[in-house]
Amino acid sequence: MDPSLLGQTVKNSLYHTQIPFVVVKKLYRRQDKTNNAFNFMVCVDGSEKGFKAFETCVILSNCENDEIYAVTAPNLQGDQNIETIKVKFQELEEKHKGKKINFMALEPSYDPGKSLIDFVNFNEKIDFDFVVLGNNGIRAQLEGKQFLGRMAENVLANIKANPIIIP
Repeated sequence: MDPSLLGQTVKNSLYHTQIPFVVVKKLYRRQDKTNNAFNFMVCVDGSEKGFKAFETCVILSNCENDEIYAVTAPNLQGDQNIETIKVKFQELEEKHKGKKINFMALEPSYDPGKSLIDFVNFNEKIDFDFVVLGNNGIRAQLEGKQFLGRMAENVLANIKANPIIIP
């Protein structure tokens, strides 16, 4: 993908948005999809924004055939507690019975953003239409910062799917 996608206008809009921000890279129409279904990937890191992104994704997946893939990409330093995230998603799956929800934990990596990008762009089994993620991660939220995080910016610029950024 073209990293120049994030021009100054897009970046500025993302820094100050109060509502979900969609960047359309490719127009998808339900009638052109198998079973009229979209595939959503939502990035979760155990933060409030990650779970807010998940809840937003549930709302957006308004067709019974839509599938949601909740994906966590842990780093090798062990900042994320995958077991805690799994337990939370078991609760969310129970809450949203009837939705097609899949939880996946990628292999730990020194660069979780690249792992997510590769998972979206080179996945031979799933063609993702939308990637939903928070505008920043767990560290920024612990520190009370509001900005477009480095990983969110990298994922936004380099995925082939349409990103939806949750403030």
